[in-house]
Amino acid sequence: MLHLACPQNDSSRYIADGFISYFFSWYIVLANLTATVFSGLCFFVLIKHPRVFASSTRAWFMAITVSDFFTLLLAANDMYAEVMFPMSYHRLLFNVFGRYNCMVRLSLILSLGWSSNLLQTGLSLERLASVIAPLRTRALTTGRLTRFTILGIIIFSCGIAIGVNILSYDPKYMESGETQKEPGNEMPLACDRVNGSTLLGEMNVNLDLTKIVYHIDLIMFRAIPFGTMLISSAIIASLIRCQRKRRTKLIGANSVLQQRQLYSGSNRESQASLLLLTMNLTTLITNPLFLIFELIDGEGSEGRTSGKLTGNICVTWVLRQMFNCLLYFNNQTNWIFYIAFGARFRHHIVTLFRCGHSGSIHERQTKRSHTITTRNTTYHSIKGVSRDAAVYGERTERVRHLQFQQPTPD
Repeated sequence: MLHLACPQNDSSRYIADGFISYFFSWYIVLANLTATVFSGLCFFVLIKHPRVFASSTRAWFMAITVSDFFTLLLAANDMYAEVMFPMSYHRLLFNVFGRYNCMVRLSLILSLGWSSNLLQTGLSLERLASVIAPLRTRALTTGRLTRFTILGIIIFSCGIAIGVNILSYDPKYMESGETQKEPGNEMPLACDRVNGSTLLGEMNVNLDLTKIVYHIDLIMFRAIPFGTMLISSAIIASLIRCQRKRRTKLIGANSVLQQRQLYSGSNRESQASLLLLTMNLTTLITNPLFLIFELIDGEGSEGRTSGKLTGNICVTWVLRQMFNCLLYFNNQTNWIFYIAFGARFRHHIVTLFRCGHSGSIHERQTKRSHTITTRNTTYHSIKGVSRDAAVYGERTERVRHLQFQQPTPD
């Protein structure tokens, strides 16, 4: 908390006050609100328009969009409340969840963060397989299999997060009398971990559960997913570059119609891959900074915030909140990448807001219908016959009449 890390008489308190006033108080609210609304719109587009992406890719993007929505709605706003009004927020949680408030809160935050990382890792592997072997991947990864995989990832992340917090937190320390419920008392607001040696019974082993939880988070849900994202993104980028060079050579040697077919067949897949690469790049730039800071500063190595990097607990608190904001930066910007790399997303979102004029939409549909019909003369003639049968019958009678009037050869 701010009043514990930076007391009023601390010489560095003005740094924390300036950080909250000029950056934290307005940026988090604006970014969370905007990203939550547009993440919901992108999810609505993915549900209503199934042809935006392929079936399995669309399921992964839907899961990531839902994860972004709830991460911003619950975890990022929890961070904001923790900084802006910690006493009132913790007292509210204590009144709702009782002595289990810290366990519920941290389990929810870890579940959302870990699920988001694993879902993005799963999408990276799916796109890598689609780029390497598109036909075989499309045959094997059905929509049902993808949904079961996503459900398994979510259950695994939530189960590990809940289990770790149940084992590491002991809520009994809050039962020390009625004085805990007094307004100025700090006891119900503290979040302390249980002594790890009690988990092993009579074995005299000293376990620091803060370090154990940190390294589980670092290795299983950060290092492995981030390494997988980095390797798969590098391979996908190189393969896309090679495929584009090959496609450029093919397009240069083919007709206009074949160019359109080549472009339309690969456009949707390339947009999905570019969208994923941008999301992975943002995640890999912002998310590891918080874990590296904790490892250097003392949270990961000492089991507590020791301020080894700066030598000042107040400055360390400010840096910790800044890097904590970066944990949610990718969740706050994913909707921008959806709109930037998806022309269909832009069109459908504009349609949802009713920003497009009905006449222009009708003109685009008429132009598209005319383009389709002129590509295929057989379809054009059949459509013309079915549209005006009287004109077709009149023309047929004229042809027959002319045939009868022609002189027969001797």
